[in-house]
Amino acid sequence: MRGQFSFGASVDDDSIAVFGGNVCKDRRDGVSQAAEASAAREVWSNTGAMAMVRLAEQDLCPCAAGLPEQLG
Repeated sequence: MRGQFSFGASVDDDSIAVFGGNVCKDRRDGVSQAAEASAAREVWSNTGAMAMVRLAEQDLCPCAAGLPEQLG
């Protein structure tokens, strides 16, 4: 994720990992991509929130193929 987005030094690796883990958990629980992106925009305002959510799904979610259909 750090390679895809221009995170400043103030964003540590743990914060990125926690974000990705939360995306996986939420998506498995049925939260839509649109809702995840909306939440991401609140925290990561200078990024492409939807792209962050999709990248987290692809790279971190062990069962990405089993996630709910992309809704947003």
